[in-house]
Amino acid sequence: VIEKKALPSKPISFQIKKANLSIERDAIINYLLPYEIYSLFLIANLKDKEFPSEYYVAKRENEIVGIAAYFPIFQSFSLFTEYSEVSKEFAHLMTKNHEIKTFLGIADCARDAYLELLKLGYKSKTDFKHVFMELDLENFHFFDSKEGKIRTVEEKDIDQVVILHRYFHHQSKDDPITEEERNKIRLSQIKYCLEIDNKIVCSAVSNGMVYKAFQILGVSTHLDYRRRGFAKAVCSYLIRYFQKQENAKNAVIFTDYDNIPALRCYHALGFKITNEYYFANF
Repeated sequence: VIEKKALPSKPISFQIKKANLSIERDAIINYLLPYEIYSLFLIANLKDKEFPSEYYVAKRENEIVGIAAYFPIFQSFSLFTEYSEVSKEFAHLMTKNHEIKTFLGIADCARDAYLELLKLGYKSKTDFKHVFMELDLENFHFFDSKEGKIRTVEEKDIDQVVILHRYFHHQSKDDPITEEERNKIRLSQIKYCLEIDNKIVCSAVSNGMVYKAFQILGVSTHLDYRRRGFAKAVCSYLIRYFQKQENAKNAVIFTDYDNIPALRCYHALGFKITNEYYFANF
């Protein structure tokens, strides 16, 4: 059962300003940390000082009441706030200052912003509502593969991983690969793949450890190699890395409501549905 909570809608007096991360980075992290599971994009990319991003802070006097961030390489923005009015205002600010192609966030925070984006003429090309799943690593079930070799992604593999990510994003595999696509893969701190006969047939990545939790992204299997348990195995190696090397306690992932193979895969690993996630492509 997905618990859908309404944000406090009582109007509050607040101001939004672009964050000076050299001064405010720690304060933003401290604000988000109690909600780590729901703001992994925001915290992980904030911890990585080399990750290209622009953060905005909503404050009521000296109290932080919301955070939003724009990631130029993805032309995307994400947010966290407990207030409807703040969520709406972030939508207006981001569309005014940036070109937005992707919007993402936990439904409780993203719902009001997305409704504002609709009013502004934005409409997702695909179903924007996704299942949000969490894994307590004490309940993690490891799977291995009897076929191929699972290893970390190397530079020579980047183009093949790009093609796999195109499957994930429903894009043509035949278009020339761009350097921008390669850089998006390189930005993921931890990357695993399964190789069969010198061909990368499955991959999964993460933008890194936050504090107690991490997020799995970009899980994709080549069309000719599906239904052989490869995604479970690659995700297992990724999870085990964080469990052993980073002492992680939790993992999260999101997927389409109608992606039954993915839901079965993640359930087998130990994930449980806990919420709803918005992932809109414009």
